[in-house]
Amino acid sequence: MWLVLGATVGLAAIQVRQHPAPPHRSLSMRVHALGPFAIRVPEDWVASKPGDHVLEFHEPVNPAARTLEEAGGRELTVEQDLARGKNPTTYLLEKLDREVLPDSKLIPMCGQQGVMVAVPFVGDVEGTSIYAATVLPNGDAITIELSILRPLTLEDVELAETIAGTIMYKPAINKPPQRPVDIQKPERPEVPDDGD
Repeated sequence: MWLVLGATVGLAAIQVRQHPAPPHRSLSMRVHALGPFAIRVPEDWVASKPGDHVLEFHEPVNPAARTLEEAGGRELTVEQDLARGKNPTTYLLEKLDREVLPDSKLIPMCGQQGVMVAVPFVGDVEGTSIYAATVLPNGDAITIELSILRPLTLEDVELAETIAGTIMYKPAINKPPQRPVDIQKPERPEVPDDGD
């Protein structure tokens, strides 16, 4: 498995020489909330919220580009879910409807162990989706999918890992209402005096 991952990274390095990566963008200090999760993305990416448990971000397209491949075409989807009793690998296998994760890599996510994998598109469109997911001990799960509509670069892999690694978990504190507790001093039984 590690040998295949090394070969994939090596192939990505070759692709980097053939297809220069877009300039690296730092992550914004702005935090986007998705339930108890806090997500940071590149500064100039545009956010949308298609559902209660999903956020999407789109990289601005280069207006000077002549083709979609030149434009970059990256999109990030972040999804919150429940996955009680599952580890990140099992959760991602079920999510992707696969029996095996090709070339997966363990990464830190939300202070937990997560898993990351690159999956090529199937069909006529050239591209890859990089998935990263983790499941917290309470069953809260989060998945990111970075979709790239051009040959995969090392910068794409690093960006997905950086975004996944900066996701924070901030659970809501649901305290039950406090009822006043009546503390009474217990009565002490009197001890008879022996008369000594």
